[in-house]
Amino acid sequence: MSVTGKSGVGIPIILLHDGEGAIVTIELKTGDMYRGYLEDSEDNMNCTLKVKLTHSASTSCGLRSLL
Repeated sequence: MSVTGKSGVGIPIILLHDGEGAIVTIELKTGDMYRGYLEDSEDNMNCTLKVKLTHSASTSCGLRSLL
């Protein structure tokens, strides 16, 4: 039996939605890390961020948009 919220989603999704409006770091399967302001998130884990890209070599650069 799993623990779910009011809309039938699990704890990870609830925590993702709770992070909206905060600065978060997201790491992709490819190892790319994105740190920025979490504007919006969906139950399927799609996220809208104002992003600053950080490479594994500890260099960073600002992005206007991410496609």
